[in-house]
Amino acid sequence: MNRLETTLDENEEYIGSTVWKALEAAFDHVDDEADELERELEEAQNRIEELESALEALRDEIR
Repeated sequence: MNRLETTLDENEEYIGSTVWKALEAAFDHVDDEADELERELEEAQNRIEELESALEALRDEIR
């Protein structure tokens, strides 16, 4: 019975570490995706500011 308990404990540790590694990998992936989205958002915000500035310049020319 002791050998069975040891095997079960080893399997539990292996499964636990495998699941933990998978969760860490998934978190890293999500974190990387979030970083990329933040960069894209910042670029979009900068572009919006550029377009707003260009629009304002055009309005000034029309006046």
